[in-house]
Amino acid sequence: MQESGVNAQDTIPDVVASIQRGENAALGFAEDALARIESWNSTGPGLHALIAIADDLEAQVSERDASPVRGALHGVPVVLKDNIQTTFAPTTAGSVLLDGYRPRHNAPIVDRLRSAGAIIIGKANLHEFSFGLSTESSKGGSTRNPFDVTRNPGGSSGGTAVAVAVGFAVAGVGTDTGGSVRFPAAHTSLCGLRPTAGALDSSGIVPISHLMDTPGPIARTVGDLAILFDVMLGMAHPRNLAARDPDSIRLGILRDRFGDGEDELPTTSALEAALTTLGDYGVQLVEVDGRGFDERAADTVQFEFAATMDRYLQAATPRTGIRDAWQIANDPRVEARARARMMQALRGADDSRGLARATRHREIVRYRVEQMLNEKRLDALIYPTFRTPAAPLGEDRWEAGNGLLASVAGLPAVSVPAAWADNLPIGMDLLGRRHADRQLLATAATIEWVLDARRVPEFVQASS
Repeated sequence: MQESGVNAQDTIPDVVASIQRGENAALGFAEDALARIESWNSTGPGLHALIAIADDLEAQVSERDASPVRGALHGVPVVLKDNIQTTFAPTTAGSVLLDGYRPRHNAPIVDRLRSAGAIIIGKANLHEFSFGLSTESSKGGSTRNPFDVTRNPGGSSGGTAVAVAVGFAVAGVGTDTGGSVRFPAAHTSLCGLRPTAGALDSSGIVPISHLMDTPGPIARTVGDLAILFDVMLGMAHPRNLAARDPDSIRLGILRDRFGDGEDELPTTSALEAALTTLGDYGVQLVEVDGRGFDERAADTVQFEFAATMDRYLQAATPRTGIRDAWQIANDPRVEARARARMMQALRGADDSRGLARATRHREIVRYRVEQMLNEKRLDALIYPTFRTPAAPLGEDRWEAGNGLLASVAGLPAVSVPAAWADNLPIGMDLLGRRHADRQLLATAATIEWVLDARRVPEFVQASS
């Protein structure tokens, strides 16, 4: 497939600057994205990253090309996880149960993206109702990892990550409850941000947990994450992100989050080499022990899911035809692992005491993490985003993810490409202080620069 002068791995500033200079138009970027989708989504490698193309894509492109640059995302193709409400494409949460469901309003973050000039290409596959890590759904099928199509991209925002990795879009937005932005970013050599709890508006998203759900950007660089984050915050003019001097950074290595199992050792070994590189550049590394955090005791999904989903379904307009979470979990059309995990979560539906205990423990976990950051004078904690490389299709390695700590503590975390193992990308998670998302991104930008670990899938590179 030949490109028309547009690089499949352009960053957000690359696209906007190219349009400003008159070198390319929004139409060219959109047409190249659609050509890749035609070649690679259902045919060729059969990535199954996208579920739907925006109904108004042509109108979006025409409007951007007819108007002066009006925002930080002007003409930039963006893809959305399909649990984020849109009026211009169905919102299915990856399920045939919601096939054709069109909310009357976009999620607020979608309107902010479009106000900044983004072109929403379409909606991306996810693990059905976000209940899994392998991105399999009754609506979108099984999404494949572009670095090895016999493996999955992680989840649940796997379709969004794959779309960005191969150039179906320049950037994307997923959602993160327990790692679902950061895991697929790590498995596809991308960057992914889970912001501080409550920083971004989570309304208009098909929910799992009121306390733990958040939208989050997935992009090719930390700088792009920062632009998307600022836009979704509602900032008209995103701030410049300045990387820090490596020798000004002090990181705490959460050694207990590294694995020593047979499947985990390749990741551990690769990240040990990455840590050595960071040290060589002057980054201060401190060994810390996080075994006392006990974040699993603060996981509220099992107590929140039923009530949170029921409220969403009851408020949905037009109505979806689905009464409640129990109906979803008992429908045999729903992907098997998602259905099993829903049934497990529903066991805590009426356990108000359990929810109160978990909610209190969230505060304890946050206090312990922030105490460690402060006492050790750390900029962030670091650990493997996922303790193994990407799993084969049909596996999700639920226990290998390290995403829950930031999620229950409500603290920001960003995954950056850090290493390679078995020819597969490995991500490193950095966890920072509450409401210090920008400072964390500045630290992550330096780590990204030092490690320089990001690669492009071979078939994408060959097509450029």
